Amino acid sequence: MFIFPSNEVSILGLSFTLRGSNLGVKGAAIATCIAIVTSLGVKALESHYLAIQAESITYIPTFGFATVATTLIAQAIGAKKINLAKKYARNSLIMGTHVMSIVGLFLFIFAHGLVSFFSNNVEVIESDIQLLRIVVIFEPFFG
Repeated sequence: MFIFPSNEVSILGLSFTLRGSNLGVKGAAIATCIAIVTSLGVKALESHYLAIQAESITYIPTFGFATVATTLIAQAIGAKKINLAKKYARNSLIMGTHVMSIVGLFLFIFAHGLVSFFSNNVEVIESDIQLLRIVVIFEPFFG
């Protein structure tokens, strides 16, 4: 039988509480967005969905950088090398921002091909191209 020490139990309880809260807030936000977009019609809903799918591809490098940065920073903090942890954090931020800027540029250039992969509806493709090119402005901030 595995017995949790008190610290691990409190960490476990806190993580489940925070995760539940996070799911509740995100669920409400998603439900609100869906309600707004569906009120605009089927074309708007399809366009919204496809733009989210196309943009989600660009988040893959961000997840990689987040995992690597978290690991390196945690190891440096665990080794009590705070300056090294700050260096890792700064370098991860700079590299992540540069990579997401390049990904955003590719998304801007290849928006038509990417959206055409998901749909053959001309109206949806045209609106998604415009939408993706607007969203590209914010891509570096995800780094």
